[in-house]
Amino acid sequence: MIPALAQFKELKVRRILKWALPLILLFLVMAWLLLPQILPWLANRLVAGSGITFQELQIQTVGWKHIALHRAVLQVDNIGRLSIEDITLSQHTDVKAFDVQIASSTLSLANTSASANTVNEGPPQQLSAYLPSSRLSQLPSIQLKLVHFVLEGREPDSRHFLDARDLLLSADPDKVTLNGSLNLNIDNQLESFELAANLFNTNSAQLSLTKTGETAPLLNFALELAHAEGVIGGSVDILLAQDKPVPLHLELSQPFTKIAGSTDTHIEFELKDQALETFIHAPELTLRGEIAAEGRAGDKTQGMSSAHFATNFALTLQNRAWQIDLDAVEASPGPLLQFATPVQGKLHQLFITTPRKFTLNGQLDQLKSAPQAIHLKSSNTLFAEYRIGKNPIATNAFRQIEWNGVWPSHPEFKVAFDALLEADIDQLLKHSNLQLTDKPKNKKEAAATAPFQAEHSTLKLPARLVLNRNTAQLEVEDGARLIAAKLTGSFGELFKPTIELPAQEFALNYSSAMVDELRFNLKAEKFLTGAQVITPVNIRGQILPNGNRLDVRIESQKAALRQRDKSKPFALPPYILHAQVLTPPQTPYSINAFTKAAATEFEFELRNECQTPLLSGSVEHYSDLKFEATHTFSETNSLSRWLDIPQLNTDITAGNLHLNIAWDLDQNTLPHIEFQLSNAQISGALGNMEAVQLQLSTSGPKSNYHYDMTAKAASIDIGALITGLTFSGTLIPSKEEPALAIKRMDASVFGGNISIAEEFWQAGKDEVVILNLNDIKLKEIVETQVGTGLETTGRLTGQQPLRISAAGELTLIKGTLKNTESGVIRYHSALSDSADLNPQMKLTMNVLKNFQYEMLETETEYQDGNLVFHSQISGRNPDVAGGQKVNLNLNTEVALGSAIQAMRLKAGLEARVESLFKPHTNVNATAYCRASQ
Repeated sequence: MIPALAQFKELKVRRILKWALPLILLFLVMAWLLLPQILPWLANRLVAGSGITFQELQIQTVGWKHIALHRAVLQVDNIGRLSIEDITLSQHTDVKAFDVQIASSTLSLANTSASANTVNEGPPQQLSAYLPSSRLSQLPSIQLKLVHFVLEGREPDSRHFLDARDLLLSADPDKVTLNGSLNLNIDNQLESFELAANLFNTNSAQLSLTKTGETAPLLNFALELAHAEGVIGGSVDILLAQDKPVPLHLELSQPFTKIAGSTDTHIEFELKDQALETFIHAPELTLRGEIAAEGRAGDKTQGMSSAHFATNFALTLQNRAWQIDLDAVEASPGPLLQFATPVQGKLHQLFITTPRKFTLNGQLDQLKSAPQAIHLKSSNTLFAEYRIGKNPIATNAFRQIEWNGVWPSHPEFKVAFDALLEADIDQLLKHSNLQLTDKPKNKKEAAATAPFQAEHSTLKLPARLVLNRNTAQLEVEDGARLIAAKLTGSFGELFKPTIELPAQEFALNYSSAMVDELRFNLKAEKFLTGAQVITPVNIRGQILPNGNRLDVRIESQKAALRQRDKSKPFALPPYILHAQVLTPPQTPYSINAFTKAAATEFEFELRNECQTPLLSGSVEHYSDLKFEATHTFSETNSLSRWLDIPQLNTDITAGNLHLNIAWDLDQNTLPHIEFQLSNAQISGALGNMEAVQLQLSTSGPKSNYHYDMTAKAASIDIGALITGLTFSGTLIPSKEEPALAIKRMDASVFGGNISIAEEFWQAGKDEVVILNLNDIKLKEIVETQVGTGLETTGRLTGQQPLRISAAGELTLIKGTLKNTESGVIRYHSALSDSADLNPQMKLTMNVLKNFQYEMLETETEYQDGNLVFHSQISGRNPDVAGGQKVNLNLNTEVALGSAIQAMRLKAGLEARVESLFKPHTNVNATAYCRASQ
């Protein structure tokens, strides 16, 4: 029985083995065939909870103690995507020793999304479990060779900035070493370095980075750790020393092509040995240390910029609350931060200091990834001082500092602080070499291009600045103003000017460069420009957003305008300037925000107090200025009412005005001007003018504009009637003094003609212009005077030179006049029959009672306000001495001012002018223009 049973069992085992062997072989074959599909799943199970996901795993060959992979793609949470090509893994006879060789590897930081493998299913581990003394003891012996490794940027189209070759990693339970060559892409320039790193199971680490071909390391890093009684302590030393410059490019400033510097940092720290997850959400950490860093940029031709930072610091992190204390370094007391850079040959320096220990404190959300939010507050004060050379320029005190969020992209990002800025504008203008042109040709041009000069000018700005994600808010406090004793520039002179910012809040939008309402006031005791004086100056300004535009309103208050050499002023009414900013820059923080490519266009309109437009125009590309003015004058809409100036001594009461000006300010050329006044009637101190035509037009190339002028008037009544006036000439501008080339001037007056032909006058020089007189009737000249007792006939022809001095004074110099026909002189006065006359004078007076002259020659000259005539007259009186021929030499003086006044009175001109400008009792003195409405 038993043998039979044994025989049956043997047979059954044989049958099972007969079928099992093929099944095992089939299973192995199927496993081999399905391994490429199963392996990624198995790999993801092995790394579950580590934050690593295998997205692709391509097997090339599998052998005994040998596997070759063609490609592996891993997604690492919060880091990126790692692609590995041609991996070979071999196991030595020692089962804990491996050789790994990788042909190439690329790490892309563009995709950092989390995966399902981030959940850690294992029990929480203490921080001490991650110390090298704990981790290295579990490592097998590994020899890893990475032939090529590339690290790409976060942006999809960014160039790689790290290229490593022949990286050798050696690991065993005692230490891990890494050696290789690194190529860094800095601004599309490759810099090569040699890397050496060591991690020891004694809880220490070392790293050095040396430029290829050099012996001294660029970077030394040393770490020492210790674990005892639930606390992990340690120290870090970092030494960065670079004697030779490294290329670097800064986006928002001019590129620095050479940078050199060094830093020496020592840090000691302690942290509680707690679970990793607990440390992430409620860390306990203390850091103490010292940092000293300096940097230099530029070269000898451009000048070297430098920065220096030195401080002792202490960081305490308790749960999510943290505090940083900064203090001066005892070995080298000085500012926390010092920056210096040369600008146009002057050294500009910025110092940031604190009078005592500076404390920052706040909240940190978590440490698990890059910080997403930092909440910072400080009630301490930071002081900043700005110098040019050794000259203090400005100081600023920063208080109540707040910082929420890390970067502006954070939803709750906010940086805020109170600031008190005080600056010496005199010193700034004196030492900063401010100029409007890039390269002045000489010192004279450099002085001429300075925007302005200030005397005893200071700026004070107390405010609170709040920076958010999209806007910058400025809360201006009372007392914000810029004051000076005097500002002098090409515009003129401002005495005791003050620019005030009333207490207000306004915001600047980064994306549109738009601000909400901004108000300012400009006040000054007086303003001198040319020969004009304005007192006082009081201007209010306002800036308002309007959609994608900015509306600017500037309104002047009533002032007095007078000539410098005259004491009698007249009221200058309020004027209102409206402007619109149409295309503000989209990126105000960019260095190119204010170039022509991003230029802003302004449209403006100047109005009087009655809101009547005076002129309108635009500015494009910060240089192309255009404006025009048009107006139709009438008795009720005259020039004085249009300008809102009732005291004008000349008014236009009829006619049409058109003015067009285009000016390319960037090309340093003259403006293109087209001016026309047609069919005008002008009344005033100069007289009454009818049918006046004035025209000025631009001619010549743009680089050398000159202006052709023409004028016509049907009649001009200045006490003597002038008719048929015509004038043509050319105004020639010059950088030194302008000039006027007179082609021709003709007019009819006193029954004859006066003319000027082909004369040249240049301002700033003594010039003589010849006035030609032809067939002037003596009778009409004499009739302009009142009560002279003189009657004359006959005509005169001659020349009267006019001298125009460099100061602009007009005088008459010696001229000659001769008669062109015979005439009569009849003169009788109370003196003529006086018994007190001597015989010679008696004879002369009797002859002049009816003197029929044949020849009259007169020399004229101007002396001390009197017009002096030296006359030689030849003729006879038929009633005296039997009509014998008599030659007379007469010297006559006439007060020119009195003669002109008498001429105007006799014509009734003064009465008409007085009536025209008599004050209107029914007109508001501050809005004279309203009388025309």
